[in-house]
Amino acid sequence: LELLTPRRALTLLVGPRPETRLEAPLQERWYGTPYGLQPVADEALTRLAEAAPHPDLRLPPPNPYVPDSFQLLEPPPPAA
Repeated sequence: LELLTPRRALTLLVGPRPETRLEAPLQERWYGTPYGLQPVADEALTRLAEAAPHPDLRLPPPNPYVPDSFQLLEPPPPAA
């Protein structure tokens, strides 16, 4: 979890251009969708890194359906 930091994040902002107030000078190859790329300001990354976590944010309980062992089992002997 220590690798999940604002500096390592890929942040996407999706929405109509008037609402996002961002330019989209590039165009996606297959569908022609306009998009833009820009770095997040260092001040914003620092504020995000220093922010206290939301009190309701926590890891979910363990999933009982995820196996603990991935060892293959021997097949049963053929019926005689």
